[in-house]
Amino acid sequence: DPQWVSTIGVDLVAFSTLQFLQAGGINYSPLFALPVLMGSVLGSGLLALGTAAAVTLLLLSDAWALSLHFPAETAARFLQAGLTGTGYFALALLVNQLAARLARVELAARQGQRAARVQAQVNELVIETLADGVLVVDAKCRVHAVNPAAQLLLGFARADRKARFALTAQPRWKQLVALAQATFLQGRP
Repeated sequence: DPQWVSTIGVDLVAFSTLQFLQAGGINYSPLFALPVLMGSVLGSGLLALGTAAAVTLLLLSDAWALSLHFPAETAARFLQAGLTGTGYFALALLVNQLAARLARVELAARQGQRAARVQAQVNELVIETLADGVLVVDAKCRVHAVNPAAQLLLGFARADRKARFALTAQPRWKQLVALAQATFLQGRP
Protein backbone atom coordinates (compact mmCIF):
# COMPACT_ATOMS: atom_id res chain seq x y z
CA ASP A 1 0.00 0.00 0.00
CA PRO A 2 1.54 3.34 -1.04
CA GLN A 3 0.27 5.00 2.13
CA TRP A 4 2.51 2.83 4.30
CA VAL A 5 5.52 3.61 2.12
CA SER A 6 4.87 7.34 2.50
CA THR A 7 4.30 6.99 6.25
CA ILE A 8 7.54 5.09 6.63
CA GLY A 9 9.28 7.69 4.45
CA VAL A 10 8.05 10.54 6.65
CA ASP A 11 9.29 8.69 9.74
CA LEU A 12 12.68 8.09 8.12
CA VAL A 13 13.02 11.76 7.15
CA ALA A 14 12.04 12.95 10.65
CA PHE A 15 14.33 10.54 12.47
CA SER A 16 17.25 11.10 10.11
CA THR A 17 16.90 14.87 10.61
CA LEU A 18 17.12 14.31 14.36
CA GLN A 19 20.09 11.98 13.87
CA PHE A 20 22.01 14.41 11.63
CA LEU A 21 21.39 17.37 13.94
CA GLN A 22 22.20 15.42 17.13
CA ALA A 23 21.64 18.20 19.61
CA GLY A 24 23.59 17.56 22.80
CA GLY A 25 25.25 14.37 21.59
CA ILE A 26 22.04 12.28 21.85
CA ASN A 27 21.99 9.23 19.60
CA TYR A 28 18.61 8.87 17.84
CA SER A 29 19.37 5.62 16.03
CA PRO A 30 17.01 3.53 18.24
CA LEU A 31 14.10 5.56 16.82
CA PHE A 32 14.76 3.98 13.44
CA ALA A 33 13.36 0.73 14.85
CA LEU A 34 9.84 2.17 14.50
CA PRO A 35 9.77 2.46 10.70
CA VAL A 36 11.59 -0.88 10.39
CA LEU A 37 8.95 -2.53 12.58
CA MET A 38 6.12 -0.80 10.71
CA GLY A 39 7.47 -1.92 7.36
CA SER A 40 8.02 -5.45 8.64
CA VAL A 41 4.59 -5.91 10.18
CA LEU A 42 2.42 -4.11 7.66
CA GLY A 43 4.36 -4.66 4.47
CA SER A 44 6.01 -7.35 2.45
CA GLY A 45 9.47 -8.79 3.03
CA LEU A 46 10.80 -6.49 0.33
CA LEU A 47 9.42 -3.40 2.11
CA ALA A 48 10.87 -4.63 5.41
CA LEU A 49 14.33 -5.20 3.97
CA GLY A 50 14.13 -1.97 1.97
CA THR A 51 13.35 -0.01 5.12
CA ALA A 52 16.22 -1.69 6.97
CA ALA A 53 18.54 -0.89 4.04
CA ALA A 54 17.42 2.76 4.00
CA VAL A 55 18.02 3.02 7.75
CA THR A 56 21.45 1.44 7.39
CA LEU A 57 22.39 3.84 4.59
CA LEU A 58 21.20 6.80 6.67
CA LEU A 59 23.27 5.63 9.63
CA LEU A 60 26.33 5.07 7.45
CA SER A 61 25.95 8.49 5.82
CA ASP A 62 25.68 10.06 9.28
CA ALA A 63 28.87 8.23 10.32
CA TRP A 64 30.58 9.46 7.14
CA ALA A 65 29.46 13.09 7.77
CA LEU A 66 30.71 12.94 11.36
CA SER A 67 33.99 11.36 10.28
CA LEU A 68 34.72 14.48 8.21
CA HIS A 69 34.51 16.62 11.36
CA PHE A 70 35.99 14.13 13.83
CA PRO A 71 38.48 11.89 11.99
CA ALA A 72 39.68 10.21 15.21
CA GLU A 73 36.28 8.53 15.77
CA THR A 74 35.78 7.30 12.19
CA ALA A 75 36.22 3.56 12.83
CA ALA A 76 34.03 3.54 15.93
CA ARG A 77 31.19 5.42 14.19
CA PHE A 78 31.25 3.19 11.11
CA LEU A 79 31.36 0.09 13.29
CA GLN A 80 28.40 1.31 15.34
CA ALA A 81 26.42 2.21 12.20
CA GLY A 82 27.20 -1.17 10.62
CA LEU A 83 26.24 -3.16 13.70
CA THR A 84 23.06 -1.16 14.17
CA GLY A 85 22.15 -1.65 10.51
CA THR A 86 22.79 -5.39 10.79
CA GLY A 87 20.52 -5.50 13.82
CA TYR A 88 17.79 -3.70 11.89
CA PHE A 89 18.09 -6.23 9.04
CA ALA A 90 17.73 -9.10 11.52
CA LEU A 91 14.81 -7.33 13.20
CA ALA A 92 13.10 -6.77 9.84
CA LEU A 93 13.46 -10.44 8.83
CA LEU A 94 12.27 -11.85 12.15
CA VAL A 95 9.32 -9.51 12.59
CA ASN A 96 8.23 -9.99 8.97
CA GLN A 97 8.31 -13.77 9.40
CA LEU A 98 6.31 -13.53 12.64
CA ALA A 99 3.74 -11.25 11.02
CA ALA A 100 3.39 -13.61 8.04
CA ARG A 101 2.94 -16.58 10.36
CA LEU A 102 0.33 -14.72 12.38
CA ALA A 103 -1.54 -13.87 9.18
CA ARG A 104 -1.50 -17.55 8.14
CA VAL A 105 -2.78 -18.65 11.55
CA GLU A 106 -5.53 -16.04 11.45
CA LEU A 107 -6.57 -17.18 7.96
CA ALA A 108 -6.66 -20.80 9.13
CA ALA A 109 -8.79 -19.79 12.12
CA ARG A 110 -11.25 -17.97 9.86
CA GLN A 111 -11.46 -20.98 7.56
CA GLY A 112 -12.04 -23.23 10.59
CA GLN A 113 -14.82 -20.97 11.84
CA ARG A 114 -16.42 -20.96 8.40
CA ALA A 115 -16.24 -24.77 8.24
CA ALA A 116 -17.74 -25.04 11.74
CA ARG A 117 -20.65 -22.77 10.73
CA VAL A 118 -21.30 -24.86 7.62
CA GLN A 119 -21.15 -28.06 9.68
CA ALA A 120 -23.61 -26.60 12.21
CA GLN A 121 -26.00 -25.68 9.39
CA VAL A 122 -25.72 -29.19 7.96
CA ASN A 123 -26.37 -30.69 11.40
CA GLU A 124 -29.45 -28.50 11.86
CA LEU A 125 -30.74 -29.53 8.44
CA VAL A 126 -30.19 -33.22 9.18
CA ILE A 127 -31.87 -32.96 12.60
CA GLU A 128 -34.82 -31.11 11.07
CA THR A 129 -35.46 -33.93 8.60
CA LEU A 130 -35.10 -36.85 11.04
CA ALA A 131 -38.24 -38.86 11.72
CA ASP A 132 -37.10 -39.43 15.33
CA GLY A 133 -37.59 -36.72 17.91
CA VAL A 134 -34.38 -34.88 18.79
CA LEU A 135 -33.89 -32.46 21.70
CA VAL A 136 -30.72 -30.59 22.57
CA VAL A 137 -30.88 -30.08 26.33
CA ASP A 138 -28.42 -28.59 28.84
CA ALA A 139 -27.82 -29.75 32.42
CA LYS A 140 -30.54 -27.40 33.73
CA CYS A 141 -33.08 -29.07 31.42
CA ARG A 142 -33.36 -26.06 29.12
CA VAL A 143 -34.06 -27.05 25.54
CA HIS A 144 -31.80 -25.30 23.02
CA ALA A 145 -32.93 -27.07 19.86
CA VAL A 146 -35.89 -29.25 18.94
CA ASN A 147 -36.82 -30.85 15.63
CA PRO A 148 -40.38 -31.10 14.27
CA ALA A 149 -40.77 -34.78 15.26
CA ALA A 150 -39.91 -33.97 18.87
CA GLN A 151 -42.32 -31.03 18.81
CA LEU A 152 -45.15 -33.34 17.77
CA LEU A 153 -44.21 -35.81 20.53
CA LEU A 154 -44.17 -33.01 23.10
CA GLY A 155 -47.48 -31.60 21.86
CA PHE A 156 -46.29 -28.29 20.40
CA ALA A 157 -47.94 -26.49 17.54
CA ARG A 158 -45.83 -25.45 14.55
CA ALA A 159 -45.91 -21.79 15.64
CA ASP A 160 -43.85 -22.60 18.77
CA ARG A 161 -41.04 -24.20 16.79
CA LYS A 162 -38.28 -21.69 17.60
CA ALA A 163 -39.33 -21.05 21.18
CA ARG A 164 -36.84 -21.91 23.92
CA PHE A 165 -38.34 -23.69 26.88
CA ALA A 166 -37.51 -25.74 29.94
CA LEU A 167 -38.43 -29.39 30.19
CA THR A 168 -39.48 -28.79 33.79
CA ALA A 169 -42.25 -26.43 32.59
CA GLN A 170 -44.75 -29.26 32.03
CA PRO A 171 -45.51 -31.94 34.64
CA ARG A 172 -46.20 -34.46 31.86
CA TRP A 173 -42.53 -34.32 30.82
CA LYS A 174 -41.29 -35.66 34.20
CA GLN A 175 -39.94 -38.87 32.69
CA LEU A 176 -38.09 -36.91 30.03
CA VAL A 177 -36.57 -34.65 32.73
CA ALA A 178 -35.49 -37.72 34.70
CA LEU A 179 -33.92 -39.23 31.57
CA ALA A 180 -32.02 -36.01 30.82
CA GLN A 181 -30.77 -35.70 34.40
CA ALA A 182 -29.68 -39.35 34.47
CA THR A 183 -27.84 -38.84 31.19
CA PHE A 184 -25.90 -35.89 32.63
CA LEU A 185 -25.16 -37.72 35.88
CA GLN A 186 -23.81 -40.80 34.09
CA GLY A 187 -21.89 -38.69 31.59
CA ARG A 188 -22.92 -40.94 28.72
CA PRO A 189 -25.18 -40.32 25.75
